[in-house]
Amino acid sequence: MAFANDSATTQEEFGKENQQVLAENYIRVTTRYQNKQTDIQQQAVPVFKNIRTTQVAISKMLLFLSVTEAKACRYW
Repeated sequence: MAFANDSATTQEEFGKENQQVLAENYIRVTTRYQNKQTDIQQQAVPVFKNIRTTQVAISKMLLFLSVTEAKACRYW
């Protein structure tokens, strides 16, 4: 996945193009960028959710083990 947006307008063309063409190019590139952002978000959110769920599960397990060990130490 590429993060850069390749503009079809070079610096030379920018000076030669009329405002309408430049505006259309801007809208096209902006729309493509927004679509890429949406795609990245749709891919990333489930991953972050899984990480968070896993962290909570590990924290609960560690807390349980700590409490269990503390109780076991009282009997020694």
